[in-house]
Amino acid sequence: MLIQKLKLYSRSSIHVTEFLAACVLGLLLGAVSIWASPIGVMLVFAGGVFALAATRRHELLLLAYLIFTSTIIDDTYNPSISIGFGTMYLTDVIIFTAFVLVILRSLSEPDFELIHTPLDFPLIMFWGVTMFSTFLAIFQGNITLNASLGAIRSVSSYLLFFAVTNLVRKERQLDLLWKGMSLFAIFTAFGMIAQYIAGSSVRILPGRVETLNTEGVRFSDITRIIPPGDALIFFVFIVFTVSIMLKARKSSSISTLLSFGLLGLGTLLTYKRHLFIGFGIAVILLFVLLNSRDKVRLLSWAFASTLIIAIAVLLISMFPGSKALEFVTASSNRFLSLVSSETYSNPNSSLQWRSFEYQYALPQIASHPLIGMGLDTRYRPFVRGRDYLPGGDFRRFVHNGHVAILLRSGLLGYMFFAWLSVAFIWRGFKYWRDIPDLRAQALVLGLTLTYIGVLIGTVVSPIILTANWTPVIGIMFGTNEVIFKNFDVKRLRFDRLSTETMDG
Repeated sequence: MLIQKLKLYSRSSIHVTEFLAACVLGLLLGAVSIWASPIGVMLVFAGGVFALAATRRHELLLLAYLIFTSTIIDDTYNPSISIGFGTMYLTDVIIFTAFVLVILRSLSEPDFELIHTPLDFPLIMFWGVTMFSTFLAIFQGNITLNASLGAIRSVSSYLLFFAVTNLVRKERQLDLLWKGMSLFAIFTAFGMIAQYIAGSSVRILPGRVETLNTEGVRFSDITRIIPPGDALIFFVFIVFTVSIMLKARKSSSISTLLSFGLLGLGTLLTYKRHLFIGFGIAVILLFVLLNSRDKVRLLSWAFASTLIIAIAVLLISMFPGSKALEFVTASSNRFLSLVSSETYSNPNSSLQWRSFEYQYALPQIASHPLIGMGLDTRYRPFVRGRDYLPGGDFRRFVHNGHVAILLRSGLLGYMFFAWLSVAFIWRGFKYWRDIPDLRAQALVLGLTLTYIGVLIGTVVSPIILTANWTPVIGIMFGTNEVIFKNFDVKRLRFDRLSTETMDG
């Protein structure tokens, strides 16, 4: 009876979600005005206006979440309140609000049905196994709830997938989401360039801002920058590349060329070799998938880029001792280290240095094979020469993300994660050609190639469990599924295969 009344009420001009949001905003303003300054009241009012807007344009919630996790905003600026056993952040409120909106709309709007996809079950099970393992560890006293909340948030960010599939349904919503994420990535890349000019001694951005050190070679004038937005930069850079190759973007457009250059430079300034490898593999796979005409375009771009870089290096080499020459030298050194035997054989190299983690992680996996040890529990003792107190206790940290999931969620959790990953990649490769819109086609293929790079890169960095990467990955998963549903790719694929069969 209640559900029927809610659905009947929803046919009026005022939606239930908007009415409730307005009530909550009024109560908040009344409460805040009692104890807060006028500025505080205005901030709450601005946030409330945004929340009301988000009831119409739900993609704004996702963009707001990313602002505080995956751009150039330090997590200390994420508004929070103490709730006794821990801290509640604005991002927690955002993801909670998204799910409340899904529930309210499913109850109150007759035409609003929950969306089901092949990724739902493995994602829910991966999250569920991980949470069960973690709460079991808390119950056993291996970790406190407060200490585990950060890791719980990171894994729970994958659930933004359901917010995307259920709240971002129209093309204009997806368009705004993609444009917003692209803008964030470009702005972050611009901020990285400003940080590089300022140098490592003047901190502008959050994250890692440090002097570059490659296999024992220190470049004192070169700043390595890894902001929270490196995840967005990487995925948008690959999508831009795919879009240009598929002619979904005008390659001669000044804005396209400028954006492409900023994103490429931003990726370079991270000096993350696994991102370089991920991008290279994405380009190779893209070349294999393209038709003959698009292959020529890709080769032309590769040749032109190589020629421009070669000319720039030649000109820079004419100025010995310049900062530009040191930048070229440092970048070349970083790239060449990928094919250097020292990187893989020298026990003091950054790759081999971290191998000691396996000596402790693998026995723990064998001891907790089914559901793992839970998030953020200590899996090894303090190791001299590896841990430096204070501030250097990494007894919970393991660089290999695949091993990290096995350690935290066990074989059961990793099985569901592998299922989720394979399903996403398989569906991307299966359906991207069946999408009639070039922009959507490029987005699906770009996200699929990006995720392959993520799975490869996480062998040396646990990005699949990192707070600034997981919300981006969850939104990536959801974006492809929204496109598949909007274009009804199963029907289009059936029609195409039927036509090809008849023609044959």
